[in-house]
Amino acid sequence: MSSQQLLAFIHSRPFEPFTAMLVGGRQIEVRHPEFVVPAYAGLGLWLFHDTGHVEAIAAELIMSIRTLSPVDPHSFTG
Repeated sequence: MSSQQLLAFIHSRPFEPFTAMLVGGRQIEVRHPEFVVPAYAGLGLWLFHDTGHVEAIAAELIMSIRTLSPVDPHSFTG
C-alpha cells in the first residue's frame, strides 16, 4: 500500500471507519479516528487498541483497505 493511499484513509473527512487487510490474512478494523495515527511520512500506522495496547503496523504489510460502509469518494484527499 502506498503512503498516499494510507494517509487518504487516515485523514479522510469526515473520517470513514475502515478495515485494513494485512499480509497473512489478518484484518484490523479502525472505527474511530482517535484509534489510529499515521507513522512518519505515511510509512505505516499506530493503532491504539481499546485494551490500552499500542501497535505499530508497517504500510508494506497492508495489502488493502476498505471502508466499512459506502462513502462519498470526495471525502478522500489522496
